[in-house]
Amino acid sequence: DQPATPGSNAALAEQAFQRALELNPDLSMAHHLYAMHEDEMGRSVPAMVRLLKRAATRPADAELFAGLCHACRYSGLLHASIAAHERGHRIDPSVPTSVSFTLYSLGEFERSRETEQVEPRWNRALALIDLGREAEALEAWRAMPTSNSSPAARAVIDCYISVVERRPQDAITNIEHLLGT
Repeated sequence: DQPATPGSNAALAEQAFQRALELNPDLSMAHHLYAMHEDEMGRSVPAMVRLLKRAATRPADAELFAGLCHACRYSGLLHASIAAHERGHRIDPSVPTSVSFTLYSLGEFERSRETEQVEPRWNRALALIDLGREAEALEAWRAMPTSNSSPAARAVIDCYISVVERRPQDAITNIEHLLGT
């Protein structure tokens, strides 16, 4: 057995999404998550178009709008991303979206901090930095759960902490760890 690589994992994910949609082409959560995968693979415009076509026939499907929130942001359509989030939340206020990242990209740091729904709350801490509230940001990063975190996620958190605490060598060490050097 060969160890998994990012490329092989991406190919396996692609196959899994294709299979899930083959088994149930109406599974909105699969469309949402597949769009996120497509975004990471540089295919955000096709993902957005696919979700828009589905949303035209399923206008009350909050999962599709959550996926659109992500795909629109990756396509550079930040206000459309917010509109997709708002539409999805009118349908189902509990559906998680990535609107916090969109708001952060627009420089709306307080709204970004307030709207983040998914753990760990990266944007909450980053927004606190941009709001000049370093001590609160450090507290937020230190409070992030680590039991389920990957070593890479832990290294990113430690890197942020090192930067804010002005320990550049520790930040470099964490970056090297992330890069595998």
